[in-house]
Amino acid sequence: MDYYNKLFQLFLSKYGTRYSEHVASILKEEFYEWLPSYKELTNEYRLYLINYIGIDLNDPFLAELDKGYVDTVIGKTAIMISPYAYTSFLKNCNFKLDDENKIILLDNNNKVLENDINLIISHNPYTNKTINNIKKISFNNDILLGMYGKIYDQDKKKKINKLKNLLEDIKNYEIDYNEKDDNYFCVLSKKK
Repeated sequence: MDYYNKLFQLFLSKYGTRYSEHVASILKEEFYEWLPSYKELTNEYRLYLINYIGIDLNDPFLAELDKGYVDTVIGKTAIMISPYAYTSFLKNCNFKLDDENKIILLDNNNKVLENDINLIISHNPYTNKTINNIKKISFNNDILLGMYGKIYDQDKKKKINKLKNLLEDIKNYEIDYNEKDDNYFCVLSKKK
């Protein structure tokens, strides 16, 4: 249920609303109605990554951080590093960094799975843990971090500013911003 709590926080932030038991009880039904539209928006973001940014989301050397069924963009041959992978019928996977900050993927029993990752992607929402992990791994791997939503979302500026703040810590990266219909897509990636 932790995964849906994370999505509920994202749902509330788009309206500029903070969580409370009262708010949760009022908006619970609306949240469940929002999930399919958010999945559809995630698919639009996925197409943006493929067609505009040129990312092969089936690349077996690509890993996605901290996503699950509703908000994943990767194909079946890419790697999901997430405690929510089970929501997409994948095995949960985590990682540690070796002495050179190279990623070592681990299963639940801490057995090594894979360690050749060329690109790490993630997108909203970002937990503090995800951001700290991104800062650790960004020096040896390419990363692509995104934010997307509706152009009228209350938290749009806050989400984009989070990417701008990360840009200060990660050198040789740039931010790309685009809009399509009522959607916005913002990506932090390595300069071309």
